[in-house]
Amino acid sequence: VAHFGEGVTKTLETAFVLLAGYLARILLATYFQRFDAMLPLFERLNKDASDDPGYYYQSARFLYVGLMAASLYRDTKRSKFKRLLKTTYKNSKSAWTTRGECHKNRHLIIRAEYIAATSKQSDKTSIDAVKAAFRDAIFVSSEVGHVHEAGLACERFANYLILLKMDADATKYMTQACTYYHRWGATAKVDDLLQRHSRYIDQAQVGRLIKIQEPLSDKATLPPHLRATTNRLQLHFGTDVQSVMVGSVGRKQSTARSLTHTVEARYTRNKGTDETSQDEDVSILTDHE
Repeated sequence: VAHFGEGVTKTLETAFVLLAGYLARILLATYFQRFDAMLPLFERLNKDASDDPGYYYQSARFLYVGLMAASLYRDTKRSKFKRLLKTTYKNSKSAWTTRGECHKNRHLIIRAEYIAATSKQSDKTSIDAVKAAFRDAIFVSSEVGHVHEAGLACERFANYLILLKMDADATKYMTQACTYYHRWGATAKVDDLLQRHSRYIDQAQVGRLIKIQEPLSDKATLPPHLRATTNRLQLHFGTDVQSVMVGSVGRKQSTARSLTHTVEARYTRNKGTDETSQDEDVSILTDHE
């Protein structure tokens, strides 16, 4: 993953192919929590495609980079990841304001990570804010058909709860992550969770749900405009990325607009009511340790 694209001669054709390859590998690094491998890949992606204004590239980039920054900051406490998280959060919020509902669920995931990374783990009010933020992100992701991102939000939430030693809640959401990933058809990811977090998964419940709940598709397929991209990638690099890219499109914007009024009211974009006071205060992410 980390060495993809090195030594490739840059042309218009290879630039298009590399963009698809970078996104596919960043997606893999994100879902398998390999953010150490993602960092150099992200830096090259920005260099090769920094002028791409496309919605898919920009929206996906905010999500993956936000998760990477939050994870690396949590692991290393380095100020550069604080700054990256702060910048990504602000850009994601701006994208939600201008792009509307298509970016909403991804922004809510980044928002939850932002609050989790900047809150005191010993403060009950802060913990409650993190819980509410993740639950909203999970709900909205599921409602708009992004079951893969609902699973990702569940997994990230469960990891946060594990750090707080809230084992019962962690088990609930790690189990839920398995069911969302199964619906997406990502059996390798379900196996990954069962291997790494078996203690926090109700395997009997997962087994029952798998028996009665079929994946969204037995064979993942992409829409034509992304299928052409992945076909070029496979031609150049011999890589089949359909299984890792499918699901990143989700349902149409009209579906997102049909969300319940409860969540919509909490995140109206009217001035002064779009975020919590803590969420607005990005100054809590400073450049100092």
